[in-house]
Amino acid sequence: MMMGYSFRRVVWLTIFVFAACGDAGDEQAGGDATPATQSSDLRGAEGSAGSPGAGDAAGEVPLTIEIESGSDRAALSGTGKCTHTSEGWIYGAPAALWRVEDSDVDKKVYATLTVWRPKAGGPDQFTMALTTDGRQHAINTVKGGELVGSGTVEMHPTGQGAHFVVAGKDADGRSVRATFQCERFTEHVAEGG
Repeated sequence: MMMGYSFRRVVWLTIFVFAACGDAGDEQAGGDATPATQSSDLRGAEGSAGSPGAGDAAGEVPLTIEIESGSDRAALSGTGKCTHTSEGWIYGAPAALWRVEDSDVDKKVYATLTVWRPKAGGPDQFTMALTTDGRQHAINTVKGGELVGSGTVEMHPTGQGAHFVVAGKDADGRSVRATFQCERFTEHVAEGG
């Protein structure tokens, strides 16, 4: 893959995730595709996974992400950001929000998932952006935004955290399955606020 093409795709994914957040004045999930690593250790896994202080210094919590697309596989574990608010907004509509993101200086794997549960009812909506081994996978099911790919998200609460399962097809029609396991959530702070 040509370097310029790859760079444009990463920029497009960043713009795509920002656009999915809706009107700039609304308090909602902001977000860019944030970098991750394809090793067994996400950045800064300080403390033990079960201890209350694990990852607290940087607002991070124990996090595991598994990604499958065709023969591509990536398994990540360590710490990352898992945030939640029951008072979010998506395109002017109130919605509960969960956001999961992983980052690392190696920038080999990017992983971000934002899930909205509209207070008016209906299915959960989500945006997901992943990059593994130079391949990008983007899905956006948020009504009111540009739909990209297709898929479903399931959330299974576990203690103070949750396990998310995303299954679908990305913008290029490739099948993607990803799981995100957050041990617990911290309070979500809207972009710019």
